[in-house]
Amino acid sequence: MSYLNCPVCHLSLRAPRAAYMAPEHCPRCIGRRRVATRLFASELPMRQLVAREAAQEDASRPQATE
Repeated sequence: MSYLNCPVCHLSLRAPRAAYMAPEHCPRCIGRRRVATRLFASELPMRQLVAREAAQEDASRPQATE
């Protein structure tokens, strides 16, 4: 299943089966901020993408030694 994700507000929408029905811009950003933010497609919802990036950052940080 693929998702359409907003990089600004982290909204995730399931991508519709018909490509012509997929929104190009985030409806939350349009409604709240009056800014048209382009959505990007991903196999993961935004919360899992953010969690994966945080785990990679934690793994790349050097461990503090006492």
